Amino acid sequence: MRALQAILFLWTLSSDATTAVIHDIRTMTQNSGVVVQAKIVSQKVTEDARGRIITLSTLRVEDGMKGARTGQELTLYQVGGELNGRVMRLQGASVYRPGEEIMLFAVPHRDQVVSYGLGLGKFNIIQDKVVEDIHDLEVVDRKDGRQFYRAPTPRRYNSLKAFKDEIRKAL
Repeated sequence: MRALQAILFLWTLSSDATTAVIHDIRTMTQNSGVVVQAKIVSQKVTEDARGRIITLSTLRVEDGMKGARTGQELTLYQVGGELNGRVMRLQGASVYRPGEEIMLFAVPHRDQVVSYGLGLGKFNIIQDKVVEDIHDLEVVDRKDGRQFYRAPTPRRYNSLKAFKDEIRKAL
C-alpha cells in the first residue's frame, strides 16, 4: 500500500484525458523504488479475477540505477490492453511494446512494478536521445493557490548520458 501511495500522482477523468501533477526528475527519482534503463522483451495479456484486462511486460534491465540490478528481468504490471477483440485502456497510461528501449521510473507492487504516476514514468530512448512518453494527459499547474490545466510538453534530453547524470544527482 505504501508503495502505491508513493506514486504521488493526482488523476481525475476530465473529458478524455487524465489529469496529473508532473514532478521534476529529482522528485521522480527519489519517490520511485525502481529506476532503470530497460528493453521490453515480451508481453503477456491476460484477464484478472475481476475481469479486467491486464498487460504484463517483461523488461530486461540494461542499467539498474535504483531498486534493480543490471541483467535482472522485471515484470511491469498495467491494467488495460487488448485481449480476444476486447480493448481496455486507461486514459493517460503509457503503451509499452516489445523491442522498445526505455528509461522507467516505477514503484514495486508485490513481485512486479507499476509505472510512476500511471503514465509519467516512461521515457523513450531513441538513438541516444531521451523523450518523455506522455499520452493524453492534462497537467495541473499550481500558482498562488489556484490550479491551471494544460497539455504537457514532453521533456527531451539530447543524450542518454545527460539524462542519467540528472538521475544520479538525485540518488
